Amino acid sequence: MRLAIFDFDGTIYRKETFTLLMHHLKTTYPKRYRRFFVAILPVYIGYKLKIITEKNMKAKLMESYMKSLKDLNESELDAYFTAVAHGMKDDFNQSVVERLQEHKQAGDYTMILSGAFTPLLHAVDQQLKLECDAILGTEIPRPDHPFIHIHAEQKPVLLYHHLETVDVNWDSSSAYGDSIADLSVLEMVGHPIAVCPDKTLNQIAEKQNWEIIL
Repeated sequence: MRLAIFDFDGTIYRKETFTLLMHHLKTTYPKRYRRFFVAILPVYIGYKLKIITEKNMKAKLMESYMKSLKDLNESELDAYFTAVAHGMKDDFNQSVVERLQEHKQAGDYTMILSGAFTPLLHAVDQQLKLECDAILGTEIPRPDHPFIHIHAEQKPVLLYHHLETVDVNWDSSSAYGDSIADLSVLEMVGHPIAVCPDKTLNQIAEKQNWEIIL
C-alpha cells in the first residue's frame, strides 16, 4: 500500500485551529468561554515564563477546551465542530487540497494525521468532500479513554498502530507537513513535502532537497 499522509494545521488549513476554536467557543457559549479562559490562564502564564513547555501548554489547552464542552451529547458536538469547520472555508490551502485529491485518484491510501480534534477533522473531510481513507487526531475524552493530545512524537505511534496489519511501501509514500513537529512523520516516507514550512523545517527541507509548497 502507498500512503499519502497530510497534517492539518498549517498544511490543509493555513491557520491554527485553536485560534478559531477559541473564537467559536466565545461567541457560541460565552459563559463556558470565561470558565475556560480562567482555567487556562495560569498554564499560559507558565508557558510565557518558560516554566511549562509548548507541548504541555497545548495539551492543557486542548484538555481544558473539551472540559468546557463535556455535557454536550454526540450530535451536539458534531454540530458544534461542523460550525467550526464552516468558519474555515476561506482559509484552506487549495494547492494541498488538490494534492490530496490527486493522491486519492491515484489510488493512494489518504490520511489526515493531526493534533486537531477528530470530529473537527471529520467535519472538514465532509465539507471538502475529501473522502479520506483514515482520519487520525486527538480523540474526544471519555470516562474509559483518558485525554491524549496527539503531537509530534505521538504521531508515528498512532500511525504505526493504525497500520500494524498493513504492508506499507514507505519508499513510495508521501507526507505533507508545515512544522518541525511533523519531522518524525516526514522522515518515514520516500516523498516528504514541506508546506509553508517554519524556519527549522525549511532549513531541513532545503538541505535534504525535499519539495516545498509555499
